[in-house]
Amino acid sequence: MALTATACAPSTALQTCDGAQSYGLAIRVLDASSGASLVQGATGSIQDGAYAEPLTPGAAENWPSLRENEQVLVGALERAGTYAVTVRHPGFQDWVTRDVRVTRGACGVSPRQMTARLAPEPDRR
Repeated sequence: MALTATACAPSTALQTCDGAQSYGLAIRVLDASSGASLVQGATGSIQDGAYAEPLTPGAAENWPSLRENEQVLVGALERAGTYAVTVRHPGFQDWVTRDVRVTRGACGVSPRQMTARLAPEPDRR
């Protein structure tokens, strides 16, 4: 177990770091109409300049705004950056957002949780 001194305040606060690696992004994938989870079958990617990474399915652990073990897409493992995020699912329009900042904290990245609400593709008749 590592012990790291932080300069978050004028006092000399100590923060305990457990050495575990954390994802910088966890993304819920929902149907914009019904609110149902669409994480099964969803894919996505993140890009920060020339760096690109696919999002992978994972379980939410220690994310205050997510249910324990809720399935999400995760990425940016211990990588700070400013990302463009794309989420796709068959039958739905792509969800894209830009300028998503993942910052580095005292013990690794400071995680961001997002919700991608996907709209159904328009009927093609």
